[in-house]
Amino acid sequence: MASLLVIGRRAVGALILAVATQATAQRPSPAAPLARELLTEMIAARTTVSGTTTPLVESLAARFRAAGIPATDVMVLGAGERNRNLVVRLRGRDRAATPRLFLAHLDVVEVDSAAWRTNPWVLTERGSSRIAPSSCARSSS
Repeated sequence: MASLLVIGRRAVGALILAVATQATAQRPSPAAPLARELLTEMIAARTTVSGTTTPLVESLAARFRAAGIPATDVMVLGAGERNRNLVVRLRGRDRAATPRLFLAHLDVVEVDSAAWRTNPWVLTERGSSRIAPSSCARSSS
């Protein structure tokens, strides 16, 4: 049975970067530059109430298609044009295996950029740490 994957910016970006990079600088993964590029793009996207998720969704959809996922398995959905959603079906090899569903969201709460030491819309790297305040934005409502 096929697996279904719903892509979200923060969770997927963190997962991509965590998998693609290693703790030691001696043996970085070949996927690390692409992971950094994806995470940088996702953090920079203004997916707040005053922004939109659609450009990021369309960019991620194009990346999945370019990576060989069939266009019929990459769906950009949603009632409105401003905040579309991305659903990507990753077909498994073992039809007897249990399907997996990964969910995350693209939107983040508004931030006051002046309240941060670093720009919350820019991935900042310090040593082996990656800092992006907008990637862990929370709402108290």
